[in-house]
Amino acid sequence: MKKYTRAVVFLIKNSIKKKNRGMNIFWVLILAGMLIPFFSQSANAASMKVCVKGKTFNNGWTEERLAGVGVYYAEGVGGGLRGYTGDDGCYEEAGLPAGLYVDYLQVKDSAGTRTITYNSIPIRYVFKDSEKIKDFYLTDGLIDPMWFTLDAYNGSVDFKTTRCDDASIVPSADILYAGKIQGTTNASGDLTLPVYPGLYSGVFAQKFGLVNSDSTNIPISSNEVFRGQEAKFCLKPNFGSASGRVTVCETNNPIPGASLYSNGEPQTAWGTTDGDGYYSFNDIATGIYENVQFGGLTDFINSASKTVEIIANGNTITDFCLYPKSGTRTYSWTPVEGENFYMFLRYKLYVTNNTVNPINNATVTFLLDGNERGSKTFTVASNSSAEIEFETSNFTLGSHSAGIRVVYNGETVLNEERTINMIAGGRLIGIVKDAQTDTGVMANIKINNKDYRTYNNGTFDIGLATGDYTGVYSYKDGYDNSILKSFTIENKAYTTQDFYMNKKTGSISVSIRRNGEILNVPDVSVYWGDNDPKDPPYLVGTTNVFGTLVGMGLPAGTYTNVYAEYGGYRSDSQTVTISANATTQVTFNFTSTTPYPILNLSADSEAVYVDNPFTINYWVSGANSCTAISDPLHEPYWDGLMLYTYGSQPISVIPNTTGLKKYILRCCNIFGNCVERFDEVTVNPASATDIYICEDPPCTPANCGNTIPEMCVKNGTSTVPDDATTCGGICGTITCPACPITPPTGNWQEVTP
Repeated sequence: MKKYTRAVVFLIKNSIKKKNRGMNIFWVLILAGMLIPFFSQSANAASMKVCVKGKTFNNGWTEERLAGVGVYYAEGVGGGLRGYTGDDGCYEEAGLPAGLYVDYLQVKDSAGTRTITYNSIPIRYVFKDSEKIKDFYLTDGLIDPMWFTLDAYNGSVDFKTTRCDDASIVPSADILYAGKIQGTTNASGDLTLPVYPGLYSGVFAQKFGLVNSDSTNIPISSNEVFRGQEAKFCLKPNFGSASGRVTVCETNNPIPGASLYSNGEPQTAWGTTDGDGYYSFNDIATGIYENVQFGGLTDFINSASKTVEIIANGNTITDFCLYPKSGTRTYSWTPVEGENFYMFLRYKLYVTNNTVNPINNATVTFLLDGNERGSKTFTVASNSSAEIEFETSNFTLGSHSAGIRVVYNGETVLNEERTINMIAGGRLIGIVKDAQTDTGVMANIKINNKDYRTYNNGTFDIGLATGDYTGVYSYKDGYDNSILKSFTIENKAYTTQDFYMNKKTGSISVSIRRNGEILNVPDVSVYWGDNDPKDPPYLVGTTNVFGTLVGMGLPAGTYTNVYAEYGGYRSDSQTVTISANATTQVTFNFTSTTPYPILNLSADSEAVYVDNPFTINYWVSGANSCTAISDPLHEPYWDGLMLYTYGSQPISVIPNTTGLKKYILRCCNIFGNCVERFDEVTVNPASATDIYICEDPPCTPANCGNTIPEMCVKNGTSTVPDDATTCGGICGTITCPACPITPPTGNWQEVTP
């Protein structure tokens, strides 16, 4: 451009010197026509637009456009500060030549500290200078924004972890945010973390064996150390809960208002039993508590002391009973003082008569705000108790006075009032069931961290305030918790929810020994239970050919008097605990003092003919093998015949030769002790007439335990009616052995070790 300028100046000067005015005008017009488009194109060739954002954090990465950021580029195009970004975060400069710029471009935040507020919490950001950009283009006639994103200087936070109960240090606790461990406190419970500035919500501490701390919001600002209370986490020791019921001994009537005692001292802070005698205490530190009682009532003796173990995150159910003081009549009632009711008010009167005289025709009147709502007449026999219920509705919300008055023989024996609260709500009703048996089970229902006990048959009727409820479930020792339920309670309405729970199960693996030596003996039966005929033992199963038994699907729990039995002989008895999702190994031992098998054998016929059947009966106990053995007079099919080893059994024999026959049976038990029995029979030649014999029919699973008629058999081959021309109507009946005991619920199977 300088060359063109010098040329124009030279021509103009020359023309003036020659004073050629016409030529001067010509050259001026020519050169002006050439230079005006050039200058126009060069002066407005391109524009530069620079936009700046700052990287911020509000429980996730965000970006903010930054106003007031200085834009700098090198001396080759002017140098130094060119200007500042506007409210839209951008700086624009026009009239720059298009082309490649080989010097750097950079932005610097001149604002120093910027404050951004999240949820009313101020966060201070100090942004770093950008990196220098080299070799950038400005395009002819276009505005192409160049974006810069500035990082801020980190801040830091000092965490501290302690116990909530005694403020002692908790070392090696993890600090978590967004489900990830960010760091672990040291032996002093301290942790300092460098953190990008922003707002971090839901930060908490955790450590195995302790309850997670509450979560909190942590605000971090650039170049600052946060040491606020939000960074000090306290963790509680693991807690469990205790629940149960307090009743009158022998009658099982509930006792409301009973207080908890520990080592003889009342624990009033825990409250008392409710109107149905139930108690439920949460947030009890884990451990073993001895000398736990309930009592504190005028008309009852404190319960016997018990030892209660509180398990982490579990519920320990312990029931107590109290004996009334001798020769007294006691009256107690619910609701208790300050109790909340929804939809309707339920009264219960409990009467215990520990005298020799009955209470006849007493009257109880139920009051609400001094007005009678109803009355009932009742009678209680001597040394017994009774429970009288009454319900009323049509009440207004708010505080009310509930009262009860009992009159007997013209004397008012009870007249009390209590303040109760009527709250808008409805009733939750339903049943808790065993998922396998579809029968109701008594259990607890957890609603908003409060326990409610069902009735003995699993049904429940619970008053609740109106609203939505989530995460509701039932639980019981020995069962898996039910699935979580959600429901809505509407005012003056019933909501039905049923809960199903699966029993926790385990397995048992059984082996058989004699004097400590493993025996591979099949068909050994394993039982558990008492010998009481009213409650016969359950058959777990029988051993396989390897002498082992594996039982699966057994409800978890402790079983007493578990034993093995073989041929009427029993092993030692044991107490076996089945743990959920585990296999318990059990070994049963038989001693060497086991006796010999018992065996009787006899032929059941007076006249035996060749090629005609007759019956040999035998009865055996305590054997594991019975075999027909060889004799010079035997039939070939008798030798080596394997027979039943327990109970009474008939053997049908068809002799094929005449003469004296000797039938021998040998039975042995698992201990190698054997006995032999025999009977001799004379086989006659075939009779010219038909032979009719009464024979026992076979016992099958279809007729086990039943009495069935004998069969009349002609010539040992066909069955005919029992009349005067055949067996003479003399065939009797037999009783088949009892059916095997049905095993308990569960999937039992034999496996090969």
